Amino acid sequence: VIDPAVMELDHNGVVPTEEITPVSDRTAEQIVERFLDAIGGREAINAIHDMRSEIATDLAGQSVTLTQWYGLNGVYRSVMKASGAVVLEEILDGTRAVRKDPTAADEELFDIDLLDLQMNAHPVQEMYVRNHAERVILAGSTKIGERVMYKVVLMTNAGTNVSDYYDAETGLKVRRVDLKYMYGKSLKVVTDYSDYQPANGVLFPRTLVQTGGPIGNMTMKVTAIEVNKPTAPNFYATGLPPPVFED
Repeated sequence: VIDPAVMELDHNGVVPTEEITPVSDRTAEQIVERFLDAIGGREAINAIHDMRSEIATDLAGQSVTLTQWYGLNGVYRSVMKASGAVVLEEILDGTRAVRKDPTAADEELFDIDLLDLQMNAHPVQEMYVRNHAERVILAGSTKIGERVMYKVVLMTNAGTNVSDYYDAETGLKVRRVDLKYMYGKSLKVVTDYSDYQPANGVLFPRTLVQTGGPIGNMTMKVTAIEVNKPTAPNFYATGLPPPVFED
């Protein structure tokens, strides 16, 4: 059964199919754990207390940069700039989050937007997958090009479906397919990961190719990663007023 809210058509206007072969000799948890081992292991990942990454891309002729900071206990901050000017900022203090647009009033994030940000607010999301997914399912094996992949489906706390593809030989994650409903339409956002390189003993992809996103297709390059550099006090403070609870 195809859910029309997330149905996607190919360029011929038909529902694309994916050949999936059942896998019975391993579990989704084992595939995720193998990925963690492949990039350096839990001990090395846990040694990353703070991380800053710089991502650069080109969008409609403008140079765009995205700086992301990750801290302990799921705190996160990002700043997006276009041609040097800030166009969007998001801050998560672990519990509450705010989106700042220079052209509009600050917006507190709730529901799906908040849960999605919390799920992605870790340098290595797989470390906390059970905190943010109601179910983690091994759909089976398939192919991307000539390489065999294990497809792991996350049924997230936000009510969305995310599919991650792990290379059967290397254990590395090479693709994420995220089904979203944004701006009044369904989106199938596909992100391919490649060029894994180490930072503080942990491998991170340095090239990300994304299609189907809300702002168009793009190739993103991770130009810098800094690990365990302290941030200023209140760096992850949202500036939101205290919540109001109704009786």
